[in-house]
Amino acid sequence: MAHTPIRFEEIGYNFGFTQINPNSSKGYYVVYRLFMQRMEEGSLVLIRGNEDKIVLKDIEGPVEEREKVTIFCPDIKNFYKFNLNHKLVGFSIQANRRSKTGYWLLAFEREGQLQAFCDFLTWVVYGRLPRRRQAVRHTYSPISRGRWPVRQSQASSRSRHYSSDSFYCTSCERPRPQRCASCTGKQTHYSYY
Repeated sequence: MAHTPIRFEEIGYNFGFTQINPNSSKGYYVVYRLFMQRMEEGSLVLIRGNEDKIVLKDIEGPVEEREKVTIFCPDIKNFYKFNLNHKLVGFSIQANRRSKTGYWLLAFEREGQLQAFCDFLTWVVYGRLPRRRQAVRHTYSPISRGRWPVRQSQASSRSRHYSSDSFYCTSCERPRPQRCASCTGKQTHYSYY
């Protein structure tokens, strides 16, 4: 991600607000149990968020009966992510009034939506984006054999590991019997594979 996600907009399911004291009752188990109690009550909503607030707007039912809920971002203190069959997230709200303190529960259909919303919440709560794990790169490059075919005696039929008598030049990737002109005689030319 190159830019800070100061805006978020997705369609998800609103499971509503549960009034509970986040300081006394917190943790994955508590939030997951709240989800299980309210599992059938989810309504389809449009979720819009920016640096100031998150707005949940119903998109089902008659226009007159649709609800619009505003959650102010400074009140959000923490969140819990559940990537199960349902892509769930519950975030705690610590408001000035006790009646507005508790957990808000949302769900998404796809994992990408859940991850984008959790990245947005991480930015809202902690002021930074989460660090992603870098892809593990191999410390060696695979050997291109070119015109030298691998003999059956060198390669085991069960695995791709070569026998200990096969050496390859690490700089030019040529087999052991030939020494390349580009390699100097002062460095180690061959390594085991």
